Amino acid sequence: MLADTGNLTSDGINLLNPELAVVYGPFSLQAEYTSAMVERPKAKGLTFSGYYMEASYFLTGENRQYKNTGGFFGGVSPKQNFDGQGHWGAWEIAMRYSALDLNDRTVRGGKLSGFTTGVNWYLNPNMRVMANYSLAHRSAFADANILQVRAQLLF
Repeated sequence: MLADTGNLTSDGINLLNPELAVVYGPFSLQAEYTSAMVERPKAKGLTFSGYYMEASYFLTGENRQYKNTGGFFGGVSPKQNFDGQGHWGAWEIAMRYSALDLNDRTVRGGKLSGFTTGVNWYLNPNMRVMANYSLAHRSAFADANILQVRAQLLF
């Protein structure tokens, strides 16, 4: 595990978690920050934080649909589903930077940051293939290079 505080005794946790999302045609930008303020019995509290920023662009012109009622992005429907005969579905490129700080006072859970770039291929509204490359950096530890390929089926 690259970052871990281990077990902590706590009387409660207060969370701050603002987020922002912007969609402009095929381009989208999203960011989120989180801060966890941990209350501890007979000790000073701890604060841990993290954030990410990501951007994506649909090469084939689609766009993300935001669901106001639930506060999330819905699925992507390609303008033309993949059919093996000239229609290739939707193609999206994306980049993301994230950071996590689990160090405070005597707790040394680590500082982790990472950069990810990826390609998403939406064959149809129910099938997506994703390929990502990530470079994760753990302060005072090591780097990790990660290549992920996965398929998602929605039914």
